[in-house]
Amino acid sequence: MFSRAKSTSRTVIAADSKAAPPSIISSDMKVTGDIISEGEVQIDGAVKGDVRCKALTIGVTGSIQGEVQVERARIHGVMNGQLQASSVFLASTARMVGDVIHESLAVEPGAFVDGHCHHVEQKKAEEPLKNLMLADDHSKLGLKPVSDHSQEKKADRSPQYAIKDVLPESAARAS
Repeated sequence: MFSRAKSTSRTVIAADSKAAPPSIISSDMKVTGDIISEGEVQIDGAVKGDVRCKALTIGVTGSIQGEVQVERARIHGVMNGQLQASSVFLASTARMVGDVIHESLAVEPGAFVDGHCHHVEQKKAEEPLKNLMLADDHSKLGLKPVSDHSQEKKADRSPQYAIKDVLPESAARAS
């Protein structure tokens, strides 16, 4: 009657992989200080300080006075300060006073912008340089050693190369 069940299998409940809901500063709230989040932040109140997060939405009643660094920014309210984001959307109700550093920028008619907009290229993973040549690979350019330094110390065996051997004949004659 009170014995254990023979089955010992357990059901594992997987953690919800959905993103967390946004952190919200409501319209009746005023924050003085920096806000740092790894997720989304929605500001409907007033913030006096810097904001760093993944995604930021400033509602129609929201305002920020400070520097903002985010991946995505949607501005419907007031922003005073520098905004640095990959993607920026300024709604018709937006009032942006300060510089905008962006990769993509969308501005609805009616939005107010007082500042400079600086477009920056998308940051790509460092690509290997196609024309990079190793120091010992002078043979590809047709460079020939001027001297082999056979009488110098073994530590100083870097040969010197003549540039004239690389230039086309017409350029070599001109010099």
